[in-house]
Amino acid sequence: MIGQSHLIEMRMRRKAPRWIEVETTAGMDAWAKHWPTKGPESCHVYIDPTENLQRLDLRCFCGLEVKVVGEDQRRVREVFDAIRDEAAGRVIGTVFERKPWGFETVEMLDTEGLMTWHR
Repeated sequence: MIGQSHLIEMRMRRKAPRWIEVETTAGMDAWAKHWPTKGPESCHVYIDPTENLQRLDLRCFCGLEVKVVGEDQRRVREVFDAIRDEAAGRVIGTVFERKPWGFETVEMLDTEGLMTWHR
């Protein structure tokens, strides 16, 4: 997991970003090193597809709004469920496919049921 240290640092100062994006797509770890992690509005975290979710400390997401994104539907659902089970405030999951012109949303999950959708 990459990017959680900034989030934990914020939480220890009694601060919280308005939005956390958790990326689950393989190979994004190289990009994760360059994501902007300093700021009050958002925080980016990368969870590699090979990481065992049961071994990760996901408590840093407790009470916060989290968006889980990725291309692997099964992995997005696993991460979505794991973060939801850590008592996150709201979790939204988005599964996408790469297209020549950009990205297409395949499925959306929402713990509040407002944005739940699938193709």
